[in-house]
Amino acid sequence: MTITRYLPAAEQAARTILTVLAQRPDTDPAHIVRWKLTEDHSQAWLFAVLDDRRLPSLRPYTSPELRHHLSSALRGKPVVVSNSTGLRLAILLSDRPQLPASLPFPGWRKGLALIGQGANGQEIAASWDDLGHVLVAGMTGSGKSNLLRLLAAQAIAEGHALLIGDLRGRTFSTLNGHPALLAPVADTPEACAELIRLATNEMERRSRLYNTIPGGPETLDEYNTAALISLPRLVVALNEYNALVLATGGPKAETARSVTLLTTQGRGYGITVILAGQKFEREVVGAAQDQCRTRICFQVQKPSTSRVVLDRPGAEQLKVPGRALTDPWGLIQVYSLPKELLPAAPGSGLTPDETRIADWVRQHTEGRLTLKALTEMGLPEREARRLRRDWQARGLAAPRPDQDNALCLADIPSKPAWASEPVQAVQTDEETLHETLTRTL
Repeated sequence: MTITRYLPAAEQAARTILTVLAQRPDTDPAHIVRWKLTEDHSQAWLFAVLDDRRLPSLRPYTSPELRHHLSSALRGKPVVVSNSTGLRLAILLSDRPQLPASLPFPGWRKGLALIGQGANGQEIAASWDDLGHVLVAGMTGSGKSNLLRLLAAQAIAEGHALLIGDLRGRTFSTLNGHPALLAPVADTPEACAELIRLATNEMERRSRLYNTIPGGPETLDEYNTAALISLPRLVVALNEYNALVLATGGPKAETARSVTLLTTQGRGYGITVILAGQKFEREVVGAAQDQCRTRICFQVQKPSTSRVVLDRPGAEQLKVPGRALTDPWGLIQVYSLPKELLPAAPGSGLTPDETRIADWVRQHTEGRLTLKALTEMGLPEREARRLRRDWQARGLAAPRPDQDNALCLADIPSKPAWASEPVQAVQTDEETLHETLTRTL
């Protein structure tokens, strides 16, 4: 079906809006210059576009009293005021999306970063390259920290390397000492600035390595296909980024300039930057904002933060933890990953329950995921069939020609390959970082 199915509702809503504006002493329906009906992620919106240049005052048209009056007259339909590209009254015509209040993380899937579920029930996921750099905002308790840990756990499962700055020191506290870290979690402005310098040094090193490949690779995949020794993706996560910039000299100082450089040039070298904070100011996040392909905004205190992250307000109205407005997926519910699971996030990408199943299969059937074996260990047949399908789809199992094409565990270690040798704290010079990455490979 097309958006035309909303035309009757749009016409009725438009008549109601005109009536309300005519009834109020400080508003005039004549200031509406056009109507716009759009559908975004299966949500239909009617926009009443006002000629804000000729309005005596914007206040009557942006007041909570007008929104409440309109919503009541429209029988409870949500009404939002947008003033980012001209003053508009936006009315949600479609039903409110029904999303679960909590959504357990289903487990790692090879090659993908799983985020959550969209308003239509579709899974929200992207390859790490398509995910690009990420901008995340959210108040305490809104779900921001959970998302950061969710991405970190999946990066670890993929074998990516991590550099993490966490000014408050709580989001990643359980990750300290993890072998995926190329340096200890930085929890002071000075340590974060040093961590960013390590990342820019690594980007410069990768640039030199790319130049040694004939034809000049443009992506990490192209480089790894041609090189004798592949490079891991590097994920640089900076929590409380707004506060970090202000604590290190402001948006024109070296730290902010280096982050902008990482976001503008790092993607081609396999570097993913995640900038997170409780709030963002446009002059602080600067040019880095334009380089973030994925933008996620949980509940925030002020509409201005939502505008900086998404170019529109609305996230300040979210109430459910884990609920977020995003670009490019619209409204979503983010998967929940308990904090205690992060330090044990295995290189195999298996959850603890899945790890026990995999260990049993390795011990008793040499890795063959047969229905007989899975039912013998206690799984109901229906659950065993689901597990076989799920693990094959996630890249955790595959048919083996040398085993009569039986479905077998993929060649995934029970712990990361780089966990056999603990990585020592990285020093500040570029050569030490190079040696650490070499051990990681």
